Parts: sequence; structure tokens; C-alpha cells
Amino acid sequence: MPDWSNKISIQRNFAFSCVVILICSCATQNAVDQDQEPSFEIINFGLYRPIEINGLDNIKNTSSADTVNGELYTLEQRTDEIPIIPYTRFGFEWCAENYPKGIHRLYLILEHPTKNNSVKSRYGTKRIYRRSKVSDQKTIMCSTETWEMNETNLLIGEIWTLGVWDENQPLITRDFRFITEADYFKPLE
Repeated sequence: MPDWSNKISIQRNFAFSCVVILICSCATQNAVDQDQEPSFEIINFGLYRPIEINGLDNIKNTSSADTVNGELYTLEQRTDEIPIIPYTRFGFEWCAENYPKGIHRLYLILEHPTKNNSVKSRYGTKRIYRRSKVSDQKTIMCSTETWEMNETNLLIGEIWTLGVWDENQPLITRDFRFITEADYFKPLE
């Protein structure tokens, strides 16, 4: 007749060992996650145009599109030279991974380093537009942000910088140049 008490004891010891290993593994993984360097990446950038939302309800929940006044904008063309075209927005898709847990807000800033009459932010630098996004403290956060373009607040041909900032410093930036619609559609020589 088998010794059931011995088998039950072995199973209990094995189960206890598995639980201890699992707890240690989770603790080690958390320690590794906290020690990883934060990374910030601009994935897509350029012209965004509205698309039909019919049948595309699931895309509204992705990070690769921006919903503005009920219209969904997606990337039409990746470019560093942004033409001022009606019904077109300028934007970028960005991701933050392993960012510091002390960051409660990320600021999306479009600025011109030499423009003297732009709107002043509370940080005292020359910025023409700022939109804040409350971070939700996930390990990875991705989002797409777009700006409406008009010639009243842009210097055509000048270099602008778009960046994701925390309270004190830029985490990632990218330079752009705005051009006229005529220059954009000018045939290649």
C-alpha cells in the first residue's frame, strides 16, 4: 500500500518551493524594470489628414491617430518640411518607455529659438504652443499629437523644434521647417 502521507508531504514542499521561486522571480523582475533607462522615441512625423471613421471604430483607441473635434487624423506623409495646407495637421507619434515615476506631466512644445514675440510659457522660453498631457504612470505610453497649421503663427522657412518635455528639460526633440503650399507642390526640376 502506498505511503500517501509521504507523497502529500513531498507535494506540499514542491508547491511551497514553486511559490517562493515565483515571488523571488517577480521581485527580481521589478528590480530590473526599475533600473532600466528611460527611452523616448518619435516614431512618425509629418502631415496628418482626416479619414473616414465609418467601420474604423477600433482605430480610435490606438496611439497612431489623433481625434480632433470628432475627426480622426492619421499620418499621410512623413516629412521634415511641413506645408501649410487647409484641412491638414502637423503632428507626430511618440512613445515613452520606463520613464521616471516622478513625472506626472509631459509637455508637448512647439518652439522657435529666435522668435521674439511668441507666447511666453511659465518657464520663460520662447514657445508658440504648449499642450500638457497627464501621464498615467504606465511602463510604456504612446500617443499621437497634431497641431492645426495656419500662417498667422508660423514663420515660413524657419526651423522649429517640436519636443516632449518633463517639468525641466526636453526628453526628445525633432526639428521641422514650414513651407508654403506652392513650394510643396512645386514640380521637381
